[in-house]
Amino acid sequence: MILKDVPSMIRLPSLKTLQLKTVTFVHGIFLQQLLSGLHVLEDLSMEFFGNTLRECTISIPSLQSLSLFLHMNRNLNRYEIDTPSLKYLKLVDSNHAEEHYSCLS
Repeated sequence: MILKDVPSMIRLPSLKTLQLKTVTFVHGIFLQQLLSGLHVLEDLSMEFFGNTLRECTISIPSLQSLSLFLHMNRNLNRYEIDTPSLKYLKLVDSNHAEEHYSCLS
């Protein structure tokens, strides 16, 4: 699935689990618009394959579980995860031979 546009207002007030597989976002702002309307989301799994994204930001205060799979995303230079309720994180980044992560508390 390729998302070329996302409505600026998405409201799914009861959605607690979201799984996006093999998604391509044309612009990073579309991902942020999609996630901004999910106020009670607890479980998120996303698989990006061959994306044109340069940056990826995930900021969901209610998120408890995040699985993020990055495959063949040569353009992705930076991702930021701001999820204060997070209890489980799985991050698979096959783009780089050497990984560097930092956690802020």
